[in-house]
Amino acid sequence: MINYQRSIILLLLFTQLILESSPLNAQSSPVIINEFLASNVRSNAEMLDFGDFNDWLELYNPTDSAFVLNGCYISDDPESVVKWRIPDGTIIQSNNYLLFWADGFDSVPGYEDTRPYWPWDSFTTSNFHTNFKLSASGEFLGLYQVDESNQQTLVNQSAVWYFLDDGSNQGVIWRDAGFDHSSWSNGPAQLGYGDGDENTVVGYGPDSNDKYITTYFRHDFDIALLEGQTELLMRLLYDDGAVVYLNGAEIMRVNLPDTPINYTTQALTYIGGADEDAFTEFNLSSQDLINGTNTLAVEIHQYNGNSSDISFDLELLLNSYNSYTTLDTISFGEQLEDVSFGRFPDGSENWLYYGDPTPSSANSIDGKLTSQQLEIAQVSTGPGIFTNPLNVSATSFEQDAYIQFTTDGNRPNLTDSEFGEELLIENSTPFRTRVYSDEYLPSASTYHSYLINEPVSNLPVVSIITDPDWLWHDQFGIYQNELKKREIPISFQLFDPDGNLLANVNAGIRLAGLNIWRFAQKPLLVKMRNRYGFDQLGYPLFENIPVSMFTEFVLRNGGDDWHGAFLKDALTPALLGWRINNARQAYRPVSSYINGEYWGIYNLREKFDATYFQQHFGANPDELDHIGMTVLEDWVVVEDVFSGDRLEYDVLLDFLDTEDLNDAENYTQLQTMMDIDDFIDFMIVQLYVSNTSWRHNREWWKSSSLDNKWRWIIVDLDRGFNMDNISRDLLSGFSNDYSIFNRLEGSSLFTNHFLQRYAAHLHSTFLPERVISIVDSLAGNIEAEMPRHIERWSPEDGIQDMTSWYNSVDDIRDFATQRRDHIYDHLNDYFETTGYVQVTVEISGAGQLNIEGITMPSTTSIVPLFHGVPVKIRGISDPGYIFSGWGDDSGLNEQILTIMSDTTLTLNFEPSDETILPAEINSEYVLDEETGPYLLLNDLIINDIGNLIIQPGTIVTIAPGASLIVHGGLQVLGTESMPIYFQSENSGREGEWGAICLDNAELPIVLEHLILTDASHGTDPFEFPAAVSSINSNLSIDNVFISDVPFPVYAEGGYVEILNSQFEATTAGDYINIRASDQVLIENCQFFGNDQFDTDGIDLDQVNHGELRNNKFYHFTGMNSDGIDIGEQSNDIIIEGNLIYNCRDKGISIGQQSDVIVFRNLIVDCGYGVAVKDSNSVAIVDQNTLFNNDIQVGAYEKIPGHGGGSVQVLNTIFANTMQETFFLDEYSSLTIDYSLSNTQVIPGEGNILEDPQFISPSGYNFQLLDSSPAIDAGFPGSPSDPDGSSADMGAYYEFNAEDYPFSYPSNIVINEIMYNAVADQDGGDWVELHNASSESVHMQGWAFKDGNPLHSFIFEQGFILESGDYLVLSTDIPAFQNIYPDVEPYTTELGFGFTSMGELLSLMDSSGHVVSTVYYSPSEPWPTEANGMGPSLELSHPELEVSYQQSWMASTGIGTPGEMNSQYQYPCLPSGDLNQDGIVDVLDIVQLIDIILQADEPETDIICLADLNQDGSLDVLDIVMMVDIIISA
Repeated sequence: MINYQRSIILLLLFTQLILESSPLNAQSSPVIINEFLASNVRSNAEMLDFGDFNDWLELYNPTDSAFVLNGCYISDDPESVVKWRIPDGTIIQSNNYLLFWADGFDSVPGYEDTRPYWPWDSFTTSNFHTNFKLSASGEFLGLYQVDESNQQTLVNQSAVWYFLDDGSNQGVIWRDAGFDHSSWSNGPAQLGYGDGDENTVVGYGPDSNDKYITTYFRHDFDIALLEGQTELLMRLLYDDGAVVYLNGAEIMRVNLPDTPINYTTQALTYIGGADEDAFTEFNLSSQDLINGTNTLAVEIHQYNGNSSDISFDLELLLNSYNSYTTLDTISFGEQLEDVSFGRFPDGSENWLYYGDPTPSSANSIDGKLTSQQLEIAQVSTGPGIFTNPLNVSATSFEQDAYIQFTTDGNRPNLTDSEFGEELLIENSTPFRTRVYSDEYLPSASTYHSYLINEPVSNLPVVSIITDPDWLWHDQFGIYQNELKKREIPISFQLFDPDGNLLANVNAGIRLAGLNIWRFAQKPLLVKMRNRYGFDQLGYPLFENIPVSMFTEFVLRNGGDDWHGAFLKDALTPALLGWRINNARQAYRPVSSYINGEYWGIYNLREKFDATYFQQHFGANPDELDHIGMTVLEDWVVVEDVFSGDRLEYDVLLDFLDTEDLNDAENYTQLQTMMDIDDFIDFMIVQLYVSNTSWRHNREWWKSSSLDNKWRWIIVDLDRGFNMDNISRDLLSGFSNDYSIFNRLEGSSLFTNHFLQRYAAHLHSTFLPERVISIVDSLAGNIEAEMPRHIERWSPEDGIQDMTSWYNSVDDIRDFATQRRDHIYDHLNDYFETTGYVQVTVEISGAGQLNIEGITMPSTTSIVPLFHGVPVKIRGISDPGYIFSGWGDDSGLNEQILTIMSDTTLTLNFEPSDETILPAEINSEYVLDEETGPYLLLNDLIINDIGNLIIQPGTIVTIAPGASLIVHGGLQVLGTESMPIYFQSENSGREGEWGAICLDNAELPIVLEHLILTDASHGTDPFEFPAAVSSINSNLSIDNVFISDVPFPVYAEGGYVEILNSQFEATTAGDYINIRASDQVLIENCQFFGNDQFDTDGIDLDQVNHGELRNNKFYHFTGMNSDGIDIGEQSNDIIIEGNLIYNCRDKGISIGQQSDVIVFRNLIVDCGYGVAVKDSNSVAIVDQNTLFNNDIQVGAYEKIPGHGGGSVQVLNTIFANTMQETFFLDEYSSLTIDYSLSNTQVIPGEGNILEDPQFISPSGYNFQLLDSSPAIDAGFPGSPSDPDGSSADMGAYYEFNAEDYPFSYPSNIVINEIMYNAVADQDGGDWVELHNASSESVHMQGWAFKDGNPLHSFIFEQGFILESGDYLVLSTDIPAFQNIYPDVEPYTTELGFGFTSMGELLSLMDSSGHVVSTVYYSPSEPWPTEANGMGPSLELSHPELEVSYQQSWMASTGIGTPGEMNSQYQYPCLPSGDLNQDGIVDVLDIVQLIDIILQADEPETDIICLADLNQDGSLDVLDIVMMVDIIISA
């Protein structure tokens, strides 16, 4: 068989050789772009300087002599030839290559720098780094050489600068050229403080320990622009971070986040030593220079408020070039992951794809003309643990393909061995394969861990596979060279002790920890990223927490306990349990292998990232503020913002500084700002364990999506539990070095609570016998594995022998035995207490004593509490009991006592009146209201012959953690008037009961008129994860209300019917997830969403027949959250009549080879309206209304290599599209016919561009007016609508005020638009907003947008539009004020104008709801006078529907910005009440008939009241509507 592709490539090579032999066709350029890689994930790494797997480009010299690259530039912008300059003197030898990393770091070889982590080693750069990155989506590359340049100095070093050093928030307007800085101070550079070499000293505020973070500088200079290509050369002295603006445009940013910044944003790293005095050069674009006066604006940011100094100076030069030579250019399209694009042969005009890139070396004949990649090999045996050698086979679906393989961890390539029929694997091996052929690009690599004949472990096993060089290479291996902040691609595989594969994911790893990677066994941070395949690991890594979503986690080496007991990591979660609420990391010991080599025990730990707070606390990742301590060079410890900002933290500190915390009212206010118990427990833990590393191991967080209180995190305690510190007192250190504790300890309200809560912990959480029991249990978990771990690491200074390990464990036991007495001494001495009293606890009945929020063990008999210090106590009843009093007193449960001597507390508990349910049911068992209420203390098992029937009105209270486990039958038979309640004994997280767990139930399960709250999950949270969890059971739910649960319903197998129910959930995850069912019906349900990440209303997977009808979905606003998600080969799914509002990701998501009909749904305010993706998923989208979605419908490939989707759209309305009507990639298909758009022309048959004429979209009424062009305009072959007429375009929606049970967005309207002013009175484009409501509206985070998805104007923090006020947004403030001198526009310019062709304008609130929107047009019936003739477009009245053309008129004159519109008219609001007696009745019908029968034209006000269908005339249709009004009333 002839391989045509390879033949073509050989022909190209032959042709090139012939051409090169002719001088007429020799390569004319001495240097060319020869190869580049624009999506580098795992191919080539640059570890030595700044990055890891960054993009690169290669230059090649095809000539016979060396070439000096003087005056040469590389650019990714054809309009800016001089983008990045290759250093003069750089030589590329004859027929040789030169590699440039296109990573944005802007550096060259030989630059002296410092690693930004401990121990802050210095290094010299080795590579070239451009100031731009490559785009995998395709772009331009150019190589140029300029002629001699002219250089002009624009700003000298030591120039005079204006500066503002008052710590104020200047927003963004200070950057603009027109800003007046004359009131600022000024002086010559260098400017700063703290070094002593300043020409001008600037201020830093009143507190030398809390200096202002940001200082502002401005300087004007004049220039007459030169012809030709120009570039700016800036030499900048900065300490610590800087942003430079030229005429308001940012041109450079260094040592600051890429995200938006404000005046509290701290620099990324600390600048110290010689770097403080060094000028750094930056080559910059000159595109923002203007003729005449230019303005430089610079903001210098400190690393933190404790920083000792700042420095600033700047020199700006203009280099100009009269001419240049183009050496080479290429424009390229979308690039593939790890596939380079290169010339073959080198230097030719022929470009090929390379699955094995060849940076700095010759491109080979193995390039491909096609970008199509092969499928991965099919390997006969999956990863696992085996007791005997095994034979493995590997095959490919592709004819004429061959398989390359490796057994050392390396990614296979053509130089590796070719796989035969079978391979015998006798030892632990990392087995990898790749499929090759002559026709197509090689496949991705497979990873298989085969652990063979290894000693049996009782621990889970982790296996990591990666290219060994990325770890061990003597120059760039991250493990060998201790290179932090470098990430390498791996395969992570997790097995249970029996060898079953639990998790298998491609990820990245990097060295973890501050300095504990100095040990031979180094800690590893495992990170999930989309570029590796998935951005999450969806598996429950830890046994005792119901969390199964991780974006990163740590394989920790025990930290400073690596030489000791290897247990201190484990003690944190085990010891604290649920006794405190502080965030802390879960723990699980694992046995580990790297590339088949045993690597000892690692402690698997969680990572405190946004996903952690979202999974554990329900915090919205977008609303998270996370702050902690960072260690700088010279071991300076400073506060650092990890996410969000510190604005409200500074408010807290200010409150602590200025308010009297002994005042009860102030202290109550403080409790709304910080969780004081959380802070106290953080302190208690640090003090008890004597954690000497507490100063740099502090983190705290809050989320505005919760209660907005600051909380504290328990970080690493591996330096605690140390017998050398058994008597150490850390209190004075906390007082001196922790300002919050120092400020709080002056409050008796705080110290009283602190002391007595500590005392309660010492006799519960830290009881010596409890601590020792936990230590013994944890040590027992790893004892069997420890000898092998010691054998591996003792030669490299690890634990030397088992005796040493046992001694280290004994030290922790001794610490637990002795520490408590020292703590009492510390507290008595520091707080000068008068000792403690012995409180004897006596319990009558069943319950426990709670002291300052800490519940004491039921075995507690004596508790020492501090003498004379008030203490809060209360009784906690066991299930089935109620608190009845203290001793002989039946007084209040909660008491505050001041105990002056030894005393006895007697707590009385009496049995409650609840009927205790049995532990097991084996027959028919009936619960009813008369014999209730009922109490379930422990799991109730309904066996396969049992049937629990619950009658109307019954209340079932369920103890924490208890579940109903149903193998037989369960019938919950409430009624509308007498519902049944399943509720918790105690609301909140600690009071959550388990779940209804249906486990292969023998009888149909019926849940009717049930109110279910405060449930969680079954005993096994992964088999029964939801409040109602069904496995292979037939489940019917009708009129059920589920709220205050993490996950409402999960069903796997069986028949599922869910009707007329309402669902609310508190955390991330699906509301209803149904898998592998053959029949599903969900109808007439309501889903009230939340702001949690990855949360869908309904998620169907592997469902063979499903109907989702007439459901309503509201506000699933978290990232990656959908209303409906159909996946995993679900087929024969009908989604009909649903209303979906405000889903951040997709209204309806269809993927993974699913087949769905989407019919007559209304989808509003979503990211995608409907998205169909991956594995040839298919959807028919018919008669839907999609409004105000970013992208209305999409068909695309989401997961590379999985194929796209196929969509057929018919009879659908696309209204107010925010970005694009449709998105279609090359792997998918999409047709749209007989559909309407009001924003973009849609290709296809029968499509129209018209206003759909909804009755009131701002009021969420999407019913069509009778005059709508969408009525009866659908595909002629479609079935008739319910009224018997031809099919409409759109959802055939009939408005019901209860469809959207929320208040509508604030009544701020787009009130006036100037989109094309007359030439002689051109004040630029502008738009006026008007607050027509009766209240002030906070507009922080609101957005004004036009039809370009890149155009979005965001209102700044704190902006308020008062009731009745007008606000003008202008594109050119000076021009606007020249025309309208009495009007003050918003201080920041829009940044984009409006087209005279007409476009969509929208105002959206901070939640993404559309507040006001209009699609204006320059053509009739819109007022044409507004198109360049002088007038603006004016809204006639703010109560009119803004989106209607009829609501707009041309202004008189040139518009009325900032005041009432010139065409202001009260709207016509038809009511039918013609005689104005307050009701619509038969008298109004009589009057309307008389009007119709009159020959004369009725008065305008009469038409206004009577024209109910708003068609402009009065007729019998209005009579019919009036009758409907009367009947409805």
